[in-house]
Amino acid sequence: LDEILCAVQLGVLSEEKLIRFLEHKPRGLEIVMTGHEVSERMLELADYATEMRKVKHPYDEGKMARGGIEY
Repeated sequence: LDEILCAVQLGVLSEEKLIRFLEHKPRGLEIVMTGHEVSERMLELADYATEMRKVKHPYDEGKMARGGIEY
């Protein structure tokens, strides 16, 4: 669920609805969620949590985002 945590942060989707969805998912189904901010409550529900950071990116040199790469 790409950028779903941003949707929660911006108020597009309530955290309660997302949590209910996760609580009722089929057993054994792995859900991958991305976003920039995550609440403590969501972290408690997660099996994994990974934080990625940019070290180097073409955007730093003025190159625009590319279809199929950045979006």
